[in-house]
Amino acid sequence: MKLLWLTTALLALTACGPQAFVPSSASSSQTPAGAMNVPPKVDIVLGMSSNGTMKNILPGITSELPAFLEKLQNSGWDYRFVSIPLSEYHPTDNLNINGAVSVSKYDTNYPSGTWLPPFPGANHNTAPRVNPSLFAAFFNVSQFTSTDPNDAHESGFHNQLNFLYRNDVRNDFLRPDAMLAIITLSNGDDRSDWQWGPANTTDPGHPTVDSNTYANYFRGIKGSGSILKYYSLVSNNGVSCRGSASWNGQRYREMTGILSGASSDICTSAVADSLEAVRTNLSSVKLSFRK
Repeated sequence: MKLLWLTTALLALTACGPQAFVPSSASSSQTPAGAMNVPPKVDIVLGMSSNGTMKNILPGITSELPAFLEKLQNSGWDYRFVSIPLSEYHPTDNLNINGAVSVSKYDTNYPSGTWLPPFPGANHNTAPRVNPSLFAAFFNVSQFTSTDPNDAHESGFHNQLNFLYRNDVRNDFLRPDAMLAIITLSNGDDRSDWQWGPANTTDPGHPTVDSNTYANYFRGIKGSGSILKYYSLVSNNGVSCRGSASWNGQRYREMTGILSGASSDICTSAVADSLEAVRTNLSSVKLSFRK
């Protein structure tokens, strides 16, 4: 795909229906609202690979994600969270995420009975929010991820950008006063705008759009790289990962370096440890996002 096509596609995306939010199962150990600072906001988009190795990682993700979100909330974050696929065979421009977005108890989309006021005097009934009838139980990560061995073509940057530039995502999911954290969980590498090498050769091909160009598109979502982080939980080798083939996640790590996030080797690190690296990095910048 050419850069001109990418630019046109990102600017021409259409909305695809109402946004739904789901409360997470996280509980809070925070002090009463009147005694705390306003929780900083972070909107999290987790991009997941659907290569064969994921079948060995999904069980850990399913159990560790709720714990990760609970720790975020208990350390004072007001989060929104959604998961999307990275495969080019599962495009995100029309991905249905109704009933698939999790929010913290500080978010006014959380049911009023257990909502936590983010500051003294906050009113759940008057704060802006999406229709509460769209709430559902904590989502199942696997609904966005098939472990298909044929899904080796991973348009990671392209899928992430197509999703983030959607009208409904920009209007209903992303908050103007929130930090944006993009997490990539993959045993592969980005192949967006990729020129593949000749068939029956060892030539893997090369990108036609460099990582810095994509980084500028990511920055354009929020208007400033200072409130955007990119995290790479990827393979550090191109041989094997948890019993299956893997690709070196070089392009994803490049994006992490450009946008100042954190990287972890998902093939040698426990899922919990990789997610903790993300939380630790978020904690290091939390004070900058207090409002």
